[in-house]
Amino acid sequence: MNNIKIISSHRKSIIFFATLFIILIYAGYSQSQSQQSPSMNSTNFNSTIYNELPPRGFSDKEQKLRNLIVDQEYKTISKIEKYYNKKNKDYLKLQGYEYFKNNFQFYDYQRPLTTGSLQDEYVMGIGDVLNFVLQGGRNENFKKTVNKDGLLYLDFTTPISALGRTFGDIKKEVYARGKNSLTETEVYISVDRIRNINVEVTGEVNLPGSYNVSSLSSVLDVLLIAGGIKKSGTLRRVKVINGKKVEYIDLYQFLFGLEGDVQVQNILNNKSIIVVSPIGKTVAASGSFLRGGIYEILENSDNVKNLTNYAGGFSEPGNFFITRQSVLAKNLKNNVGIAQKNDKLRDGDVFFS
Repeated sequence: MNNIKIISSHRKSIIFFATLFIILIYAGYSQSQSQQSPSMNSTNFNSTIYNELPPRGFSDKEQKLRNLIVDQEYKTISKIEKYYNKKNKDYLKLQGYEYFKNNFQFYDYQRPLTTGSLQDEYVMGIGDVLNFVLQGGRNENFKKTVNKDGLLYLDFTTPISALGRTFGDIKKEVYARGKNSLTETEVYISVDRIRNINVEVTGEVNLPGSYNVSSLSSVLDVLLIAGGIKKSGTLRRVKVINGKKVEYIDLYQFLFGLEGDVQVQNILNNKSIIVVSPIGKTVAASGSFLRGGIYEILENSDNVKNLTNYAGGFSEPGNFFITRQSVLAKNLKNNVGIAQKNDKLRDGDVFFS
């Protein structure tokens, strides 16, 4: 009887240690799997390194602070506004900055970067992911990333140069190569995911800094993320630097719905720099103008007709005379008389209608 008890106890010990051994082996295997490096084949390597994650956005605390800074800036009466309002019975404010004030808090910093339908004019870059569908003699669906050398590697043809080319151009080349290399197979291609770029914003903006944004972001998108342009900053000559290339953007065409082509799209690249310089020369429009206020001018270029367009025309139908008052030192001179539509604007002028 004692021998039976000893054997039973021995069996329980064996079972216990065997179970413990299996648990330890399984735990060690799981840990090794979780610590294992990702596969370094070309697709996974490119996706890991060059296809960046979407921007993280801001915490509630950060966003509240950002909102406070922006709100305070646009509530404060600027020196230029104080200057013109000393001489005018109507309250005049700088025009154009409402766009940033009204849209900043509602701008979605984490807009999705995935797109299945993108215009052919989109310029491809490192990190863009394309989706390929093959149908016919070969049926397959796969994704490829524009590699760090700017190439697309496809198994049915030689590498395709993609960096700096439009999506439309790449589609045409892929279709042509597919016809030559694949038997009775149709090739369909779309953009699966677009890359992120890093843009630096400096100068007269509320929240200067470096921002990681979608490559589809416009200059206005990035300026909104940076809190908008301060009332001490220019809206007429926003500088965009891409390496050695420098462009100047006049935001008035966009902000006031004027005719003409304002290039705010598709001009940003990775490491682009947006510089907002101090505001330039100004004039004021008061009286019967639809949108009376203070406007930044391009001196020796803008005229009375331009100012009327910026101000949205007149608030009611009829023929209106426009009187110019020029400010010289601290004196307001009223003897300039009626302004003609082609008269050039001068810094400090006040126009009444």
